[in-house]
Amino acid sequence: MGAAQQSLDAEIARLDELESYRRSYAEKFTAQKSTSAALWQDYQNFLDRIDRAVAAQKAQILSDRESRDAHRRRWYAERQKLDSLGRVVARYRKAELVDADRQAQKSVDDLTATGRFIRSQRDKQKN
Repeated sequence: MGAAQQSLDAEIARLDELESYRRSYAEKFTAQKSTSAALWQDYQNFLDRIDRAVAAQKAQILSDRESRDAHRRRWYAERQKLDSLGRVVARYRKAELVDADRQAQKSVDDLTATGRFIRSQRDKQKN
């Protein structure tokens, strides 16, 4: 996802450069006092090429955004699966601890009950 974002950022920077270059070139040409028909035609052809390059760059940016968004969706889906799995594991661990505590308490209760039984048998024998 990071690489997709970096690629998108680079393409946006290229678009900014192209648009800035186009503006600069247009300003310089319009600042000229007089131009010949051939120079005007060359200017128009050059602007058309720049405009096509800008359009292609915008298409590339759109493609890169879609790619980045697809990466982001996959990343979020994987993250959601991991979070869900983590919650399931935590729930099982908690259940195991509760079960282990119950078993330990049962063992203690059994030992205590056995000790009482033995004491009561001794007390009966003494009487």
